[in-house]
Amino acid sequence: MSGASPTAFRRRFGALSSPSRRSGGGGAFRTHVSKEATTVVVLAPVVLIGGIVLFCWLIFSVAIYALPIMTGIAVALWTIE
Repeated sequence: MSGASPTAFRRRFGALSSPSRRSGGGGAFRTHVSKEATTVVVLAPVVLIGGIVLFCWLIFSVAIYALPIMTGIAVALWTIE
């Protein structure tokens, strides 16, 4: 192989290192854009904000219903003494 030119070497072994053969056989070059990652980036903040709003609404509703009950219990215990 000492007499082989670089062109002959590339012609003979070039298919082993060509970019079109790395993925398992020819075809157009495609960039892999993950749609799942984009969906997560878009939906995660929306779901997060929705969860925070739901949690605040729940805490507010519990406070609205619990305040009269706790007041009634406090007044009832105060009058018993």
